[in-house]
Amino acid sequence: MGIKTAPDANPYTLTKSDHIYIARSGQTLNLPDPTNIIGQVYYIKLGEPHAANVTIQSVHAFNIDGATSDNITKDYGVIGVVAGVNAKWFLLQHIDRNI
Repeated sequence: MGIKTAPDANPYTLTKSDHIYIARSGQTLNLPDPTNIIGQVYYIKLGEPHAANVTIQSVHAFNIDGATSDNITKDYGVIGVVAGVNAKWFLLQHIDRNI
């Protein structure tokens, strides 16, 4: 299982090996097309204090539980998604918290 720290690219498109992704404040992450990776799980964590939202979106119009995007809005928040059937992303976890 791969852990990746945010690269300089913004937006960044997650790859099949990015199982756990440590994002930067203000970063936009694109989810790939879920139709070829059914069962792929991504956990995205803001790895620093929140200064700006981390946006997770699907660039191919494949919604995340019916929405086009979701956001991490607090310090060290986490979002987990899984690629599902019918070309959809399903939200597994969304924890926004301040510590």
